[in-house]
Amino acid sequence: MAGITSSGFTKKTLPEIIQSMNDKHVARYGTAWSTDTNNPMYNSMLIFAEEAYDLWNGLQQTYDARFPKSAEAASLDNVCDMVDVQRISATKSTASVEFTGTVGTTIPVNTALKVSGTETRFFTKAAQTLLATQFSDINLSITSVVDSTVYSVTVGGTVVSITSAVSATANSILVQLLAALAAVTSCTCSMPTSTTLRINVTEINSVLPIVVGARIGINTVSDIVVAEAEFEGVVKAPANTLNALLVPIIGISSVNNLASAVEGRLEETDEELRIRRYDSVGIIGAATESAIIANVKNLDGVTAAFVIANRTFVTD
Repeated sequence: MAGITSSGFTKKTLPEIIQSMNDKHVARYGTAWSTDTNNPMYNSMLIFAEEAYDLWNGLQQTYDARFPKSAEAASLDNVCDMVDVQRISATKSTASVEFTGTVGTTIPVNTALKVSGTETRFFTKAAQTLLATQFSDINLSITSVVDSTVYSVTVGGTVVSITSAVSATANSILVQLLAALAAVTSCTCSMPTSTTLRINVTEINSVLPIVVGARIGINTVSDIVVAEAEFEGVVKAPANTLNALLVPIIGISSVNNLASAVEGRLEETDEELRIRRYDSVGIIGAATESAIIANVKNLDGVTAAFVIANRTFVTD
């Protein structure tokens, strides 16, 4: 029997539909169909039978759409949404890229970068201008040497100031500033040359505000710009490989990703979603092992989890 039965849904096959139509024709007119392929009436009946078969297929799909094991695509999304589980969308890999150049240089949106040794491309997500008031790395020099005068730099809200000596030089002033900057623990400071002072934010891909005092010039400044891969999915950009601009920017001297890109992913497949939905139903029992596993698996970046349970009264 076709249709919804005690064992589920049974779909009529095309031969069954043709036979059923023929049986009804016999019941009404007393004779079977003519199976002559040149008979227009017979050919019309075959067309109607195929249309009816398409309807049965639609009924099968509608029935299957109610169950996680058989639902697909949007229908599976709807089933999973009933237990508050949503399909994980495709994402692009993202990388934080340090741009170094002169103050006032603008990095346009969609600036293209290439991973060294590959044809993999990343594009900046927004336009950004190198400022004199924010940095991840900055290179300073003394523009005017004045004896017995205050020279100051404010880094991350901490004011660092020194008073130049009598018969001061650019080098002696920078040496004094370098020593005073030791109080700023969020930065690493050095003198690349005898007349330049470098301040680098210790935490990778972080920036700090800065105020550079009078008679101190900014040679170059670096800032962090977010770029994303050209395509969705797992696109790799290991640390220190995203270091080439496809089109040079006047005022930019170097680019580099100090850390590996955060990898993207393809859209969650139906099978992956079914498994995650199955795991998620254990979340309702908030203290059970299955609930713990399900909750952990629902965290971003988690692909697998298991629980080791101690059911004794003795600590492991």
